[in-house]
Amino acid sequence: MTENATVKNEVFSLDGVNVHYGNSLAVKDVSFPIYENEITALIGPSGCGKSTILRSLNRMNDLIPGAKVSGDVMYHGADIYAMRLIRFRSEKSSEWFSKSQTLSQSPSMKTWPSVRRPWE
Repeated sequence: MTENATVKNEVFSLDGVNVHYGNSLAVKDVSFPIYENEITALIGPSGCGKSTILRSLNRMNDLIPGAKVSGDVMYHGADIYAMRLIRFRSEKSSEWFSKSQTLSQSPSMKTWPSVRRPWE
């Protein structure tokens, strides 16, 4: 290994992920890594499965009746679908997921009451 080489730590790894809703295949054979300290974007047209893949990363598909995820979804090398849901939520991931849910579900604008406007 050279001095300039950096080691990339995989946070998530998807390998051959398929998601079914009942008998309908929503996502087929998705594989990619998500590395620590890097930005990963999922882009595509409406209905292509972006949100479905994101829901598979934090097991939110478990809440949808008839949803089934197959393939490997790994978090720091551990298969998240092999863990009991309560254990998964209590692992290190719970802090990350709770922050992301808070930001996405209830964004709010904070005001600074101590700032005086010159026109008032």
